[in-house]
Amino acid sequence: MKNLLVIKTLAIALCLGVMANIAKAQNDADPAITSMSFATSPILIGNSTTLTVFFLNNGFTTAITAGSVGLNISLPTSGEYVANPLSTAAVSGTFAGKFNWTYNTVTNNFFGVSNQAIAAGDGGTIVVTVKGVISTQQTISVANIQRINPSQYPNENINNNNLTAFLAVIPGGPLPISLLNFTATKQNNVVNLNWQTSTEANSKHFDVQFSKNGVNWQSIGIVTAAGNSSSTQSYAFVHTHPVKGVNYYWLKSVDINNGFDYSSTRTVNFNKKNAIVIMPNPTVDRFSITSNGGGSLQSVTIFSADGRIIQSTSNFVLGNSIDMSRFGPGIYTVRMMDKSGDVEVMKVIKQ
Repeated sequence: MKNLLVIKTLAIALCLGVMANIAKAQNDADPAITSMSFATSPILIGNSTTLTVFFLNNGFTTAITAGSVGLNISLPTSGEYVANPLSTAAVSGTFAGKFNWTYNTVTNNFFGVSNQAIAAGDGGTIVVTVKGVISTQQTISVANIQRINPSQYPNENINNNNLTAFLAVIPGGPLPISLLNFTATKQNNVVNLNWQTSTEANSKHFDVQFSKNGVNWQSIGIVTAAGNSSSTQSYAFVHTHPVKGVNYYWLKSVDINNGFDYSSTRTVNFNKKNAIVIMPNPTVDRFSITSNGGGSLQSVTIFSADGRIIQSTSNFVLGNSIDMSRFGPGIYTVRMMDKSGDVEVMKVIKQ
């Protein structure tokens, strides 16, 4: 009887061990990077190309769970080429939405954490747009998988967790579009966007883009470019439906070969809590600039109807007044910049 009990105990233990091994074998989730390459190499300084990484769950039965896998895409820190633009807006592709992305401007590194289950056998692309900056024969980029919860991948093939790609950057001619300036100013309930170029070569158009948070962008208009020019060209666009709070803007300059570049970002704040008021308006001699938030403005500049600056004041204290008695009757433009660099423009009538 005792021997029979020992045999049964051993049999049960053996069965449990087999079942555990079967369960382990069935958990075959395997996050993998199966390919990584640049669309074009070399590229000219100032031109752009794309880096495509193909991410795959190489398992047959088990899904990759949300939050369990991270994906690093590292561009060179020496800056031979950089993300274009310098934000997560440079990331696209069929699988980009499977991850929550952050971008480190110091290390030139994108990091995504899986935000949903990825079924066995499911895969897609993560595409990063980059722009050539410094001439180099070829510089390496790296994509690698970070296992946030390693215990979930007992049968993972670690040999498919890393890949590299090389990109060369070579000297070229001047950038297709040389942007002199780009401004965004608030006027009543709209935003006036204005910019100038010093030279243009084979320019096609400007894609005016807007964002509510500085991360997710949308096109709000296309402005045709001059094509070829060696003199100053001026452009304008009006955003008629800004949102309450901070509005972000930049320009995507596109040439006839569909090469593109991004401008710096401009912001306009429609925060009504600290609305600026000019009164009286119309005025006979003086008007005051006030705000229920108090404080001061970085500058107040007054323009005549023909665009000339007729008066400029720095560190203007809200609540103070401006003397208009020495100016003739007419309509004047008042440009006010706050301490954070946001600009508001209003009209004043001088009687």
